[in-house]
Amino acid sequence: MRAGRKAAVALALVACAASCKPAAPSAWARGGAYLEIPRARWVYGNLLVELDWDGKVRIGGEHALSLDRAGRVFTPGGAPIAILLPTGQVVGTDDDPLGTVGAATAARAGEHAAWLQVFDTGEVARFRADGRALPFGVWIGCAELRSRQACTLVTHIIALGHREAAPDAPPVSIGIGVGAGMWH
Repeated sequence: MRAGRKAAVALALVACAASCKPAAPSAWARGGAYLEIPRARWVYGNLLVELDWDGKVRIGGEHALSLDRAGRVFTPGGAPIAILLPTGQVVGTDDDPLGTVGAATAARAGEHAAWLQVFDTGEVARFRADGRALPFGVWIGCAELRSRQACTLVTHIIALGHREAAPDAPPVSIGIGVGAGMWH
């Protein structure tokens, strides 16, 4: 291949990469809902999720995502994943709806019933379509209602990522494959 043709192909690839990159949610610059971020841990089987005051979320000890006090969720490199709006709606890249998150419950996009709940005891329940609650681990450090929404948002985002990656997998495997690839 000639040098000129190689350069043209490389330039086309760079242009495609720039234009194919998902757009940040439209509310990204101004921010979304105010979050009180606690230092907390979610334990579910052998899955350990740690949330620190600076918004870093570690899964199995590895920095997997971050959130800020303006409701933004992003990769360790700063790329947008989602934003929690003041209305409770969670919006992903390209303004894709990801559901709603309240102080202690979360619903998937297009659904009105909660699929997750973080109780004041820290216990987390995941609800089946028939309404039956299934244990989904426990948060330690999310007892206060004002900080529970951050824990609920983290649970929702991680569980949605797992559901997209392996919708039929048993819930105990949630930590497997949750990483940089889950956001693409």
